[in-house]
Amino acid sequence: MGILDHLRTWQFETSMPPGECVRTFAATLGGPSGSPLGSRWRVATGGDDACRRAVATYAGRAGTAGDRTVAFGSQLTFVATAGHDGTTTCTMAMTRTAKIHLLFTADARFFRSAMDRVARRLRDDDAGLDLIKR
Repeated sequence: MGILDHLRTWQFETSMPPGECVRTFAATLGGPSGSPLGSRWRVATGGDDACRRAVATYAGRAGTAGDRTVAFGSQLTFVATAGHDGTTTCTMAMTRTAKIHLLFTADARFFRSAMDRVARRLRDDDAGLDLIKR
């Protein structure tokens, strides 16, 4: 996992339908992170059968570090689109982040670990998942 992975667009190719991909994303970020140093997210979903979408809004650090969060409102967007060949293309990217002194992204390590959790969970559901970071 690179230091700037949260600034990249993560693209997944999977055999899962779009709705299932978005449900996996929402369940992964909407539930507990499983780590006392994890993050909390509020997830909203929408779309139709061909293109599903979810936006996760950063709600702060989990556990005892929750009171030291400065990046409230940062957003991670996930879009799953059905292909003509029965595959689904999913795109995940940070679409809004809080910066400190315009230099670095506040709580970026929590964003990267959340994105990595989503990738692991999608791979658990589809062992043939392809991930490209652009």
